[in-house]
Amino acid sequence: MSPDTGDTRRRTCEACELEKSPVWDCSYCGMRFCDDCWVRQAQHKAGRTGPDGLPHEKANPAIVKRLQNILAPPQEHSEQQMLHVEDEDTTWFGMVRTSQNSTAFQDHGRYSAIMADSNSGEFKSRYPRLVSFIGQTGAGKSTLIKMLIDQQERMDEQRNWILPSPVAGTSANSNVPTSGDVHLYSDPGTYSDEYPLLYADCEGLEGGENAPMAAQYRDRATAPQREEERSIIASGEHRRRRKATKSFHVTQREIKWANSPEKLKRQYAVTELYPRLLYTFSDVIVFVLRNAK
Repeated sequence: MSPDTGDTRRRTCEACELEKSPVWDCSYCGMRFCDDCWVRQAQHKAGRTGPDGLPHEKANPAIVKRLQNILAPPQEHSEQQMLHVEDEDTTWFGMVRTSQNSTAFQDHGRYSAIMADSNSGEFKSRYPRLVSFIGQTGAGKSTLIKMLIDQQERMDEQRNWILPSPVAGTSANSNVPTSGDVHLYSDPGTYSDEYPLLYADCEGLEGGENAPMAAQYRDRATAPQREEERSIIASGEHRRRRKATKSFHVTQREIKWANSPEKLKRQYAVTELYPRLLYTFSDVIVFVLRNAK
């Protein structure tokens, strides 16, 4: 991570214990040093490296904190539930089980809601571009999208609201999908442009028949709890979170080819239906892997 000299806030150096600017984070040491104290550390001498063979690097504490908030989401049940309830309105499409024990495809109208909300009237026609993230459960799809959105948000600090972003998974539930079905998010940098960029976050493959963490958390919340948690999240942001508009026109269509026990399973829809739809309509497919090979 290269240092960002744009941050001039004074911080306390953990070596000389004086308030200075700039003060740098060292991820290997787990401490903060000013420029003078940085070079006095034995592990920072020329030629010294960290556990991975790379030298200790100066990192802006503000950037480190932002990345930690993304890469290390809250572990507390109540905080996770609040985030997933807020994220419910970004659902684009998915499979549901009907009362007749058959399966149906459900479109929540997220795509049309984004296009309507972001339409400034400046362009007669708009041509959205779709980037879909597909991959194994726990590979980091939601985290990547969240980082992309966060990066664009930082470039436009003048705006007094921020757009929804995915809920990143936790290591405690690495084998269970974090978000269910397919969610759709807007790129802040092109939100109102003629060619807006949209990010589709597909439910993780290889999650089996496990109910996604999002569904588990949302099912435990009552309607009053959901509204209360949404307002808590919105009021707690540095800039107010722009509420994801939920379409009132949810459409549902029976999946007639789901005529066998195997095809009725959630896993079949996640591995066969969702990716095929996204492959068909996406401009770019990002297949996320954790396998080093």
